[in-house]
Amino acid sequence: MKRDIICKPSAFKHKVTLDNIRHALGYPWYEGAIEGYENKYIVLGTDHAGNLLEIMYNEMEDGALNVFHAQPCRTIYLPLLRE
Repeated sequence: MKRDIICKPSAFKHKVTLDNIRHALGYPWYEGAIEGYENKYIVLGTDHAGNLLEIMYNEMEDGALNVFHAQPCRTIYLPLLRE
């Protein structure tokens, strides 16, 4: 099942495009809950050029993903790739 993706304006703050957000979410290298938060998730995945992105979202009641953050992956999240 393909899920709808809704992006808050803050998701584009770091110039990541909707197309690249969709690509990273479609082919995640890592996806999991953000510790200490309810209904907040992080995805590490690549854009179309192979650059690693970090994307954060909430899941809506209808199953849609509400993306509120997207940017090139910071080194603090790289250890998640070993999980």
